[in-house]
Amino acid sequence: MASFRVAAFTTVLTTVSWCSWQVFEILQYGPEKMPAFMKTAPVKDVQLETDGVLGLPWLTSTLALPKGVSLLKLDRLKLQERLLASGQVRVATLRWDLPDTLAITLSERSPVGRVKAAYPDGLQQELLVARDGAVFHGADFDPAMIETLPWLEGFALARKNGVFLPLVGMEAVAELLAKAKREAEERYGTWEVVSLARLASDGEIEVRTQSGTRIIFGTRDDYFRQLARLDTLLDLAEKTHPGQVMGEINLAVGPQVPVIFAAASHALQDERGGLPMIRPPARAPGISASPHLQVQLKREL
Repeated sequence: MASFRVAAFTTVLTTVSWCSWQVFEILQYGPEKMPAFMKTAPVKDVQLETDGVLGLPWLTSTLALPKGVSLLKLDRLKLQERLLASGQVRVATLRWDLPDTLAITLSERSPVGRVKAAYPDGLQQELLVARDGAVFHGADFDPAMIETLPWLEGFALARKNGVFLPLVGMEAVAELLAKAKREAEERYGTWEVVSLARLASDGEIEVRTQSGTRIIFGTRDDYFRQLARLDTLLDLAEKTHPGQVMGEINLAVGPQVPVIFAAASHALQDERGGLPMIRPPARAPGISASPHLQVQLKREL
């Protein structure tokens, strides 16, 4: 048994030493020192590790590896470009596990909103928007989750070299949506459309609910305070004017919140005795929040 253990240890040590020497030779002198079978062995396995939802079928289709190709014949940069072109993939790392395994690690973007895009040729398509403003088609997401995302409007989509350009200022919108979902999920569930039309000019984000109420948030004030004021006003309106729809709530101006009712103007007294400012409707309060909203696609740059 002692002799057997010595022989086994010697065999393992010899194998490890030989492998280490081979790796050293390859690193020092390049692939030409690699054994022939390692150069020509076809890719047999593709391994995927991701922090998102993409699966192996999507990966296989996107990579489109030639049949029988070996690892050393793959162009790593081109494969990486294919993965990143989707927009859903933020970071893609490829690793060769010799002799025949391609290992891929992905970091994915998660959508915070969706867009109904109208192309110049009349084609319409639903797109997703991530926190960093990236616009992408989206794959392997749960349809039920996508249905909970609000529609985005008030901007024009643009493409360059076939890739959608990111939406400017989307991080401010994403922060509002995230805080609303976390702090006031029931209210957030009624938000149907989010407009970025006055985001750049006035620092305002307009939200339209399923009932047609317009809620204006200001990016210069803390979103949590604005959500708290909104909750107080809506609770008070339900008590004092049951069944009546509020046309507009402007939270961007501070503690004294201008409120417009859909049918007529009424003053609301909050619990602290403060009287919100009431002004006549500037425009018709009933605005459709239809899922058929369209964002026009600019001519490709």
